Amino acid sequence: MNQLDKKIINSFNQDAPLGLFAGKTGFCLYAFWLSRVNQNKAYQKTAEVLLDVIMDKAADYRVVDLMNGLAGIGLVLSYLIKESYVKGNPNTILSDLDDVIFKHLSYPVYLDNLNTLSVIHILFYLTLRASDQKHGGEQEYLYQELIITTVNHIYQKADSEFFEEQQPFSIYYKLPQFLFVLSRIYKLGFYNCRIVKILEEIGTKTCSMLPTLHANRLFLMWGMDSVEEQAPIKGWDSHVRILRENLDMNLLLDDELRSRNIFIDGGYSGIYLLLTALQKYFSKGEVQQWTTKIINKIEQSDIWALAERDQDFFINNRGLITGLCGVSMVLSDTKSKYLQI
Repeated sequence: MNQLDKKIINSFNQDAPLGLFAGKTGFCLYAFWLSRVNQNKAYQKTAEVLLDVIMDKAADYRVVDLMNGLAGIGLVLSYLIKESYVKGNPNTILSDLDDVIFKHLSYPVYLDNLNTLSVIHILFYLTLRASDQKHGGEQEYLYQELIITTVNHIYQKADSEFFEEQQPFSIYYKLPQFLFVLSRIYKLGFYNCRIVKILEEIGTKTCSMLPTLHANRLFLMWGMDSVEEQAPIKGWDSHVRILRENLDMNLLLDDELRSRNIFIDGGYSGIYLLLTALQKYFSKGEVQQWTTKIINKIEQSDIWALAERDQDFFINNRGLITGLCGVSMVLSDTKSKYLQI
């Protein structure tokens, strides 16, 4: 892992895209994390240089989604400030960035050009930013009003395709993510009656679903459990139990994912994150057993040999969510929490 981390750090260049999932913003977060884990000032310097580049480019950037644009940059900056990687007031630092996002969500000419999943991701970012505002202040009200408009826009777009699971597994399955974001909005406490109404209206279809892939059953469990923690809806706890009873983790880990599916966005690393978020539904022995299997699957993947011999493949697959940065962070987390290595 040390060799992988060094190789990734040494590969940073100005040609990488700006975004969170596969670009500089994800690399920046990874480098800050790596500097703290290894107490390495050289990695911190790399992270700081990347952050300066990102902030310079963000000033004129007009892509607003979480994967590739300003919402992803804002999410990482907010996280870095809250975790004391960098100092600053998020409301000051993110104000210009948020203004661009507000413009895109407030005008139909911009909003209609965003796909539904991108809007769900941006909505999640807005819930975090709303919680940063002074309670009862004008800024909090503005964020709340934009959240209301955006929730209703997504709900109006929720056709049959909205509920369809992704095959093969990927984190781009809309329904669980929308449920999670609704639970975050409910927690803010300003739109609860409408949120409950939406959940009740989509609940009939949601509670009749048993996704084909066990990975998607786990993903839907995560979305529904997020709602259950904040806004218990009649019948949802029963369906979460049904999903759990019909979940075969060994089948998921042995048959549904291929050797190269190790990244967060569609592989073993993403499954690990879902599993740890839902560990209350499993015994400690089950979590450790499946975590061990996930580690073995990742370490035995033929992707390592491919990344070693094909530099272009390595460069194109080193991202945070879509590549090896995320895998490195997941492996570090698995071994420190569960295997105590």
